Amino acid sequence: MKRSQEVIGYLNSKFRGRPFYVLYRLTRSCNLRCRMCNVWRRSDEANELNLEQIKRMAQMLWRLKVRYVVLTGGDPFLRKDIIEIIRIFSELGFHTRIESNGGPQATRELLDQAVAAGLVDYTTSLDTLDKEKQDWLYQGKGIWQQAVDTLKYVIPKFPGLLPIVNVVVSHHNLSELPRLVRFIDSLGAYCTLAPVALGKPEDKALFRGFDASFAFTEEDKKLAGPVYEELIQLRKSGCKVLDSTKLLKDSVEWIKGGQVKWDCDAGQLYLEIFADGGLGICNEVSYGINILDGDFAKYFDTKEYKAELKKLRAQCPGCTYPVFREPSYHLHYYSVLGERIMDFLKEMSRWD
Repeated sequence: MKRSQEVIGYLNSKFRGRPFYVLYRLTRSCNLRCRMCNVWRRSDEANELNLEQIKRMAQMLWRLKVRYVVLTGGDPFLRKDIIEIIRIFSELGFHTRIESNGGPQATRELLDQAVAAGLVDYTTSLDTLDKEKQDWLYQGKGIWQQAVDTLKYVIPKFPGLLPIVNVVVSHHNLSELPRLVRFIDSLGAYCTLAPVALGKPEDKALFRGFDASFAFTEEDKKLAGPVYEELIQLRKSGCKVLDSTKLLKDSVEWIKGGQVKWDCDAGQLYLEIFADGGLGICNEVSYGINILDGDFAKYFDTKEYKAELKKLRAQCPGCTYPVFREPSYHLHYYSVLGERIMDFLKEMSRWD
């Protein structure tokens, strides 16, 4: 059962120091121009790995004991060979998740083929209940309805698939988060909420955008506490909030002050691989080597690698991205692990 690889990956991380998962940004191409994102602005800066190179990379990651891979972009469904890519990871045994905006490129036929090829989890994005606002945020047309329709298709058809909705929290949607979370839950999907992280044009950020209208205002900072307390209560009542209570509480501190200290495990518990095979310790910091240059599975355990990680982490501007914080929280806080186990048990009936 592929979902068991999530458990195996956790054990490899906890007791063997292996990466819990890898984010593989297999393309920078995207049909949208999301205002809070910088990926699409750099779409011409990377050559995508071909299938043979991806297979070599996947085999190397398997030797490294990675068991969970997230296929993201841009939008992965814009790659014509996406089904073959899913199959490469699936046939090796990886727990495979895909992140897509759910637009017209994610056709029903492709979604069917993706699940048949071994896809385990599906993630899309939804930041508001206001359809016009969603179009403005993502700079597209009909984005809200496309994402919702895709969820309504995959959830009943593939009961073994874990559906997840990414929500970028900003000035534009903070006040409506409880209503949005209830709506996502009513669809049968989980949600994860990431407070926006903004950069500056001159920073040449790998991921974060720089639209100042997303920044939290003083009024937002006052509102954050009550909003997130309601979210915590929704989680406790059974609403499908994937974020841990700890992350929700830390998100309030991020919104109020812009930074929350934590023991970042970037480059150790999680890795990012860019479209050309370049290695990142996360989506903010590039390591400066290509994953296909030499045997990274061996290099990972060297003193040289660990020393360089320490330097790179010190340069990080900070974040509250759930995709990075939660693996660290699961490894370091038993209360967070306990919540995740309860989530897992609740879902078991859907997977059988």
